[in-house]
Order: sequence, then C-alpha cells, then structure tokens
Amino acid sequence: MGRKKGKRILDTTPSYWKNFRVKDSDIKALKRFLDSPYSEDKLKIQLLGWMWDNINKINIPQMRNKKFHEDVLTFLHLIENKR
Repeated sequence: MGRKKGKRILDTTPSYWKNFRVKDSDIKALKRFLDSPYSEDKLKIQLLGWMWDNINKINIPQMRNKKFHEDVLTFLHLIENKR
C-alpha cells in the first residue's frame, strides 16, 4: 500500500515506518523543496527550523536516531503531498 511520486515510493505500512532509514537522496529532496519558489512558506519555515535543530544529525549519519528517521519520513510525506 503505497504511492509512487517521482523515483521514490512512499509507503504507509507500519513496518515501512519502523524500518525506514534516511538516505542522502532524502535529505536532497528536502533541500530541493526549500529551494523551490513554489513551495508552501509555512512548511518551509517548519522544515528550516527542524533542520537547524538537527544540523549535526544531518551532517553526521552516526548521530541519527529513530526519531530523526521518523521526522524525515514525515517531512517527505508532507512535501510529496504539497507538490
């Protein structure tokens, strides 16, 4: 049970959410959303704030925890719905 948007398949099953791990392409997708002039400003502000709070986890993969992976997946779902 998922939907295809671009090259990524975002699934909504509990096991997918539990086992999701962030890749470099996921972080790049968030950055592309921020760079787009057509993106929703409210979501951009929330994403920028979250990225600022988690800058070390973004830059150092060894610091990433379960909550970080869940947060990235949540933002990926939100930006895919906004396109």
